[in-house]
Amino acid sequence: MQLLGLEKISLPSWLSWVDTRSTLVFSVTFLTGMLWTSSQRKKNPPPGPMIWPIIGNLPQVSREMRKHKNQSKMLQEFSKQYGPVISLHLGPQDIVFVTDYDLIKEVPQTNAFEYSNRPSDIFFEEFNHNNGMLFANGKKWEEIRKFTVVALRDFGVGKRSLEFIVQKEAELICEKMVSEKEPFYPKKYMGLAVANVIFNIVFGDRFEYDDPDFMDILAKMDFMARSVGATTIDRFIRILRYIPIDTPWKKVLRNRNQLEKYTYKKIEEHKETFDPNVMRDYIDLYLKITQEGHKYETLTEPHPFQTIFDLYFAGAETTSTSLDWFILYMIIHPDIQKKIQQEIEQVVGDGRKVTLEDRGAMPYTVAALQELQRVVSIAPTTVPHCTVKDTHLNGYFIPEDTMVIPHIASIHLNPKYFPEPLKFEPERWLDGGKLIKSEHFLPFGIGPRKWVGENLAKMELFIFATNFLQHYNFKLADGHPKPTTEGTNTGITMQSQPYYIKVERR
Repeated sequence: MQLLGLEKISLPSWLSWVDTRSTLVFSVTFLTGMLWTSSQRKKNPPPGPMIWPIIGNLPQVSREMRKHKNQSKMLQEFSKQYGPVISLHLGPQDIVFVTDYDLIKEVPQTNAFEYSNRPSDIFFEEFNHNNGMLFANGKKWEEIRKFTVVALRDFGVGKRSLEFIVQKEAELICEKMVSEKEPFYPKKYMGLAVANVIFNIVFGDRFEYDDPDFMDILAKMDFMARSVGATTIDRFIRILRYIPIDTPWKKVLRNRNQLEKYTYKKIEEHKETFDPNVMRDYIDLYLKITQEGHKYETLTEPHPFQTIFDLYFAGAETTSTSLDWFILYMIIHPDIQKKIQQEIEQVVGDGRKVTLEDRGAMPYTVAALQELQRVVSIAPTTVPHCTVKDTHLNGYFIPEDTMVIPHIASIHLNPKYFPEPLKFEPERWLDGGKLIKSEHFLPFGIGPRKWVGENLAKMELFIFATNFLQHYNFKLADGHPKPTTEGTNTGITMQSQPYYIKVERR
């Protein structure tokens, strides 16, 4: 038989128990699904592909993902066919995607209360237990966010101490790259450097790049970043978890649980050396407020791991991916690489390292980084929202507890806002040599649940990029084809396709 149009398989022997009763149960379920679908259509829901009972739109989504290898492109194609508000049913889960700027503003900003929650379906229950900075709701989310803002501020965001850490990682990783004898794909190096910044904030220390624990953590994180969006049917229909097949979703959950064990091992180590008068890192701050009594009522045991996990996924993963794309665009556009280097020389010369204070004097560099974030749309969608009550969007009925996801890439690549949107053109952000702003530029989301680590991400991206180019040239390796700017997006971020470079000292 054919499952989701993916492959032909024969019925296994363990299905030999199928009898008349089972057939009747399936038939009733099928008819119930048909009646439910019919009743939903009468309420004027958003348009979308034909909904199959039980499995929803999984066949169409699987087909489009095989075709494009890119969720963002799939959504753009669906938007052309169905309009700016699209309904997709993944198993029992109804998801509404929004691709129009004015409607995207309405979701997290104009009508923030109606869309203020995060979803709490089986995916979020299993993946994050509805905890952490990104996925908690109500008072729990408010307290976690407040605590995280304090932690990021106390442990370096906007301070020279953290800038020094980023500068040092940039120096070490460039030395590692320049020592490569053969052409290489730089993505893994970006992951090593940026992860060490986050782990310094969280654990108070860095890893050596060849540390086996470090390599194992990054391998698990990378797999989850690429696979968490996988549309395997067992992710959405719980009963299928019992089928003895090792799917990508099951591996995602295994990796997550192993990382949780590692994090709590580090927390236990911190407890042995904890001094309430000396705050070394995020974990120490958490231990202090939980041991001494505090005003945060909801910061209970699941939160440290999940917030650390969120910091990596929403912070380190997106920043390292941005730097990977930055290098790709620099070797495609050596003229732009040269202009950035000239601006660095004009502002700081080669006698000292670039700092965050130099940002205001380097508009072309900042413009190039903003253009990178726009043209790639590193995180093509925001973190999902969820309706707290029945509502309407663009005239369509959206029931309570519906997942609603703004598609930011549709705005960034809309020629109405950015002429020739696929063209990499830093000059579009400059007017008379001064930076200009655009309300249609949304790399960190929009509304009250905008990414709390925005300032950290901006600082890292600027310091890494400028310190890379201050002392090194990035070139396409001899004998290798020019990189493609067509990304793949099967998980959280837009990933580059492998390309090969060489790094030379200037």
